[in-house]
Amino acid sequence: MAPGGATEQTDSGPGRPDVRDRVAHRRSPEHRLAFLGAVPLILWDDGVVGRLGFLAPLPFAFSSEAALAWVALVAALSVLATLSPALRAAALTV
Repeated sequence: MAPGGATEQTDSGPGRPDVRDRVAHRRSPEHRLAFLGAVPLILWDDGVVGRLGFLAPLPFAFSSEAALAWVALVAALSVLATLSPALRAAALTV
């Protein structure tokens, strides 16, 4: 028992998956299938938007610089979003 009579709580237990199980789930075949299914959908949507807006299908282009910029932007926003709660949590006394 923890001080004050409270029981120590762990992440795993009856009915609760272990952290390792949740991390392994991210590598599931469903995620790969979703990625592979998204590519034809993007190509179809690209053609529809091109024909509706420009009367010709748009050429598909992938920019690795834009993908890296998007990942950097998402990472920076994630840090900013979690910074304030993390600083408040660090100031708490347990």
